[in-house]
Amino acid sequence: MLDKLGRSIDYLRISLTNECNMRCIYCRPDKGACEEKMIMPYEEIVLLLGLFLQNGIKKIRLTGGEPLLYPRIIELVEAIKDNFSIEKLVMTTNGILLSDKAAQLLENGLDGVNISIDALTPKVFRQITRGSDIHKVLLGIEAVRKKIPVKINTVIMKGINEQEIIPLAEFSRQYDIPVRFIEMMPFSQTKNYEGIKENQIKDIISSKYGSLIADTTATGVASYYDFDDKCGKIGFISALSHNFCHECNRIRLMSNGILKPCLYSEEEYDLKQLLLQKASAEEIKSIINKVIYNKPARHKMQERVFFNNKHKFMSEIGG
Repeated sequence: MLDKLGRSIDYLRISLTNECNMRCIYCRPDKGACEEKMIMPYEEIVLLLGLFLQNGIKKIRLTGGEPLLYPRIIELVEAIKDNFSIEKLVMTTNGILLSDKAAQLLENGLDGVNISIDALTPKVFRQITRGSDIHKVLLGIEAVRKKIPVKINTVIMKGINEQEIIPLAEFSRQYDIPVRFIEMMPFSQTKNYEGIKENQIKDIISSKYGSLIADTTATGVASYYDFDDKCGKIGFISALSHNFCHECNRIRLMSNGILKPCLYSEEEYDLKQLLLQKASAEEIKSIINKVIYNKPARHKMQERVFFNNKHKFMSEIGG
């Protein structure tokens, strides 16, 4: 379906739960802060998915929190692939549970996975995640990388993990897995950390491997670069400094049933409340249609309006 600006909105990101088995320093509060548990009931997801697909959704990404903590995750993947005609079903995960669930996910048709890794050095990884083990994540990657496309998502913070840039680039080259550096977003939890700019990361990588070559064939929100010898690939998602709103094709369903036209928007539509009110399928489809059509032209991260008001932590609205 086209929005009022002519963008084709065909990509739905679903945050299944706000629970996570990591507490990354830029994403979640420390142990002393409590979050209300939010989880999307299986039956509601399946019902709503049918309505989203009738409004032109063709690609689905399962996120969180940590989607592999979702109690019926294997059943959900199976149901989506068996019952809905979609082009792609993918997942963003921290990878801790991936090796345990890889066989079932692959068997039931998962098409790809993005894995969040901010450091390969065990000590730095533990520091950022507040205690998790990088080796479990690497086992998960090994379990799936020869079967489905894998991408690595990384956030670089000054004084925390800049030294991981070269090891991550080398990881991309060794395993031929794209590593994408994601710009730090201005949530209140991130105000204590300073991100590293895209050009700085490019310079660090180029100083070791030579100039990166822009991949002009790449589509989507990431800009990609190849190494001169074509081993590995580096990507950048810089939503703040190089926004891609003009070609954004996604909407987001949060784990509390709230539909958002943009991750960074204050606009919210409560689909769960509509379900509780026994709204008809046509009524819910009408709301979905409205959200898609009126998707904002651009985010307001520069103004920091949204982040200073309702949502303190990145984990509250999903990845």
